[in-house]
Amino acid sequence: MSDWLYAEYSGTTFLIASLSDGIFLYTIYPNGESGDTWHRNFEDAKHQATFEAGSIVGPWQAVSVEFVDTLRERTRLIGKP
Repeated sequence: MSDWLYAEYSGTTFLIASLSDGIFLYTIYPNGESGDTWHRNFEDAKHQATFEAGSIVGPWQAVSVEFVDTLRERTRLIGKP
């Protein structure tokens, strides 16, 4: 599995990252604001995305760190992989 998973739902972007201190779900809203939550595993992070969206989010796609860096430049997403 990739260290980064990506999905969109109704203009909101979701990224799940496997980092040294855990699994993080980054939520990037259409207005450019973002937030993150820590999770024990990828499935828990996917459930949180579904909760935040109010609907099942997916399909999830594996993405590269380069993709994440490009996305980070276009948003206020903070933090480093």
